[in-house]
Amino acid sequence: FEPWHWAVGTGISIDDVDVIFDRVVWPFALLAGATLLCGIGLCYVVGRSISRPLSLITERMAQLTGGDLSVEVPYLEDRHEIGHLAQALEVFKTNRRKVDELAAEQFAGQAAKLRRQETIERVIGEFQGRTTQVVETVARAAQSVQSHAGSLAAMAQQSRTQVDVVNQAAND
Repeated sequence: FEPWHWAVGTGISIDDVDVIFDRVVWPFALLAGATLLCGIGLCYVVGRSISRPLSLITERMAQLTGGDLSVEVPYLEDRHEIGHLAQALEVFKTNRRKVDELAAEQFAGQAAKLRRQETIERVIGEFQGRTTQVVETVARAAQSVQSHAGSLAAMAQQSRTQVDVVNQAAND
């Protein structure tokens, strides 16, 4: 104190500082360690809550792309991103089922068209065969009629000649 020329000094032992420091630091260190462990545990739980559903959705997606339409899509009712993924996967599954049904219907339609075409070709072939037979029969019948007509014409000529002879004889 300047007006009186006094000086006040204090001191503390470094060992006392270490004791006080240890008393303060260890509880804070334990609190920090416990907080760190809780944080790590929380991160692990949150990470697993994300990675497990995501890996399950990925597995189901792989089964679906492999053609297994009986796969059950989990997490459809969830309102977070995993639920949205599951709903998209369900739409994909439904559309894949519809595409497969349409492809089966189209294949059945093509098979029916092919059967109809084969039936039409068979019927046309049979018709051509029968028509050919009928034409050949008609041609033979026409030749027969022509030959009979020729012989009838010859007989008619001969009859006319005989009628003229009889008519001449009757006139005489």
